[in-house]
Amino acid sequence: PKRWGDEDDPRIVGQDVTDGAEEGGRKAMENLLQRDPTINLVYTINEPAAFGAYETLKAAGRERDVLIVSIDGGCPGVRGVRDGIIGATSMQFPLRMAALGVE
Repeated sequence: PKRWGDEDDPRIVGQDVTDGAEEGGRKAMENLLQRDPTINLVYTINEPAAFGAYETLKAAGRERDVLIVSIDGGCPGVRGVRDGIIGATSMQFPLRMAALGVE
């Protein structure tokens, strides 16, 4: 896309800003569900946003119909995967990533 929000793929409902926060995840999920209540996959920028999205989905009775994937791999995220809130997460190693970037 040339700018955010001009994706041509009809399978992509949209994207919204979460500020990496749980409240942002809740609000973004509310906005996206209003656009298309049949959403079945959500990717979040971090686990707090994922937990917020989950709360909105749960309130809408859709938590079992939507797969949430995220990144960070922190302890809360791993517990979220274990508990079935997040479908998958990936661990990041920021110091290692920075070192490789300098190399």
